[in-house]
Amino acid sequence: MACSQDTTNTNSTLDNNENTDAANTTETNTPSITDEVAKRVLSIQSTVVYGVCGNKSSMFPLQLHGFDVSPINTVQFSNHTGYPKWKGTVTSGKQMDELVDGLQLNNLLTFPYLITGYMGGIDCLSHLNKLIEKLRANLKQTNDSKLFYACDPVMGDNGKLYAPSFEPFIEVYKKDIFPYADLVTPNQTEASFLLNKMQINTLQEAYDACCKFHQQYDIRYVVITSITFEKEPDKIYVVYSDKSKPKTYGYLKIDKIKAYFCGTGDLTTALLFNWIQKHPENLSIAVQKTVATVLSIIQRTQRA
Repeated sequence: MACSQDTTNTNSTLDNNENTDAANTTETNTPSITDEVAKRVLSIQSTVVYGVCGNKSSMFPLQLHGFDVSPINTVQFSNHTGYPKWKGTVTSGKQMDELVDGLQLNNLLTFPYLITGYMGGIDCLSHLNKLIEKLRANLKQTNDSKLFYACDPVMGDNGKLYAPSFEPFIEVYKKDIFPYADLVTPNQTEASFLLNKMQINTLQEAYDACCKFHQQYDIRYVVITSITFEKEPDKIYVVYSDKSKPKTYGYLKIDKIKAYFCGTGDLTTALLFNWIQKHPENLSIAVQKTVATVLSIIQRTQRA
């Protein structure tokens, strides 16, 4: 089933000169986050000694927005893998279970928010659904609240998986992880692999991909974070959709920055998570504010 775009939707274009306006966009009657308990986030991602990616990209901006972030590191590397060499360890499923069991024994596994990113290995990813089930059960038992889960299925980019070892991730995400997700943030490559290698070469195909995530996994918020079309190689599209607003989709079109920056995807997911909490009925505003901040950080990094 193809999804069409509603004529009432506004397709936004954001270039480097518009980020301040997007960041200052406001919404009336926006719910605020004031309950301290409701601001606790469990963030399960990578970490590095040198550089900024994974939890090091996510924690600081979330803390700036008032969240109490508790990290579980899926890998501990000397530096990110964009360097020629790196050393470190990958967290096993057993090691993650031990951390979860410690939290459970002390009645601390009550985070109302969960963010996951780079999982390191299939062993660690395969244990994630047990953690999610325990977390959901604990929340329901203690305060009858629901878990909000933001999932960044980090597996590949530029048309291919990062390595053959990521191939088994696809089925685990589809069968064991996505049914719990409220927000997913795949890039173009990851979305394609997760939708049976669906071609995403036009805006309509990107909209159709969002529709499939809604239909197959009942995921409310879908943001495909970076799409490049052959006819516009110097542009990047961010395509997004909210299942609660059928046939209404949006996109941002930004100038491609010809440089490599590690950790931008992790930052993007964290900021999307934050702004969706503040604008749950306006995904467009959440995406605009997120992209504005990411562009600003990249520009400052270039000038440093």
